[in-house]
Amino acid sequence: MRIDEVAAKHFLRAPGLAATETFLATSCRQAVESSSRIGYPVVLQVVSPDITHKSDCGGVKLNLKTSEEVGDAYDDLLLSVSKAHPDARIAGLSVQALA
Repeated sequence: MRIDEVAAKHFLRAPGLAATETFLATSCRQAVESSSRIGYPVVLQVVSPDITHKSDCGGVKLNLKTSEEVGDAYDDLLLSVSKAHPDARIAGLSVQALA
């Protein structure tokens, strides 16, 4: 069974192991709400079983400091990824604190 990064971090955090708080956002609104909940700065990263090297296709946005930056990054990230991997299955974007 293969699990994505978001599920893996929830699994690790359950018994109290250290892992960044991570949420799966399937909409821009969810990404902004999750970012506000976590606190800035945050990182957005595509969640897809079909994309191994996420940063190579524009699938990672770092150091987002405001809800406006998160909203812009959400749209930019999905556009970049869909151009680089048009057939990729995308579950959403992970939202996590910048470590």
